[in-house]
Amino acid sequence: MVPSRDGNIMLTVASDTDSRLGLQTPVGLQYFDLSETRELDIDGDSAVDLVVDVWEVSSNKNSRGAEVYIMLKDGSAVTENVDETSIPLLASQQADQTIILEDNRAYPFTLNASFRNPCVFRYEVDRKDSVENYYTNGDAVTMTANNKTRVWISNGNTVKFQVIAGGRAHDLEIAKAGEVVVEDIKWIRTDEGRYRLVVEGLD
Repeated sequence: MVPSRDGNIMLTVASDTDSRLGLQTPVGLQYFDLSETRELDIDGDSAVDLVVDVWEVSSNKNSRGAEVYIMLKDGSAVTENVDETSIPLLASQQADQTIILEDNRAYPFTLNASFRNPCVFRYEVDRKDSVENYYTNGDAVTMTANNKTRVWISNGNTVKFQVIAGGRAHDLEIAKAGEVVVEDIKWIRTDEGRYRLVVEGLD
């Protein structure tokens, strides 16, 4: 279900998703190949509503499904939850900031954490309560935020991070082995009215 100002729009995965992804939309059935990225009009108004990015799709078993990332494209057509007024203004780039991407607007992003060794890991998404747990090799956590995700890591090199934003994936190297760190992955505004998704270290 995709929320829009005119009500929810339903997208259905086609039953014959096998070597390619089929999406049934109100304007017809559309197919996507592996590694394909395509802008999609889902309500027939000739304006782009979504960007669909197919990362994985089974070549012989449709029961395995597909791994797909979908970005809301047109903020005027689809309701988004990013409160841009709460994004801090950046006067100048800080020494401990790494820019992930820059755009003319902010949008929700997903942070994936996969664990290679045991680690105590805590995270806080936007202004929600923090979650803390002990993770081991093979565990994974997915966090979706509108403005900011804060992470606490007891051993930096045990966690591999990937940010999904703007229809693309960005690998992050946040800390070295043995480091205990606290990092923010968040949107900031520049003096020019642009938005940057950055990684910022905290003392």
